[in-house]
Amino acid sequence: YVDLRGVHDEFGGQDYRYFQNKAGMDVDWNLFRDDNIGLSVSRMDMVPMDDDFADQHRATYGESLIYERQWFPGFVLGAEARFSQTDYREEDRTDVTLEEYALFSRFDRGAGFPLTKASTLSFRLGLARASDWASTSDEQADTQSVVGQAALKTDLTPELWHALTYTKGLREGFRSAVETYQEYAAIVNDQSRRHL
Repeated sequence: YVDLRGVHDEFGGQDYRYFQNKAGMDVDWNLFRDDNIGLSVSRMDMVPMDDDFADQHRATYGESLIYERQWFPGFVLGAEARFSQTDYREEDRTDVTLEEYALFSRFDRGAGFPLTKASTLSFRLGLARASDWASTSDEQADTQSVVGQAALKTDLTPELWHALTYTKGLREGFRSAVETYQEYAAIVNDQSRRHL
């Protein structure tokens, strides 16, 4: 169930059923002992099952490139670039391209700071730009935003951890071409529950 913005709304939203398929490839190349490069390419198809959501029928191609280096035990610094191109099947929807460039860092147990003995602290900061083309003209509209994330994950026991996350980003809109968003999350994961 979603509302008009595409946000989950179990009590006041409309039933939104869809078929989603994603195929892709990830490559992780450990250049040297402390250097790593990652490459990812994918295609995701979203096919709504109801005519009320026909404007959500789309294919999205995604590519990303990441480089990271461990400067000393427990401290990683890196850079990444992400790209996506979305082709909507409905003529009323504009096709959207997104590009994002960011720097990130991660501190964990080996860094030797008091906060990180049982925790991982990570930061990500970058710039994103979205372009969409109106279906009735060849005019391009650009939207730019600062994007980022801060996350703290703490191991409470060997099987139990929790995480707090704040994210600001730029993405395709549910009914609009693009939108900026902010998300706050608190997650608890109990890995002691094993499924056979």
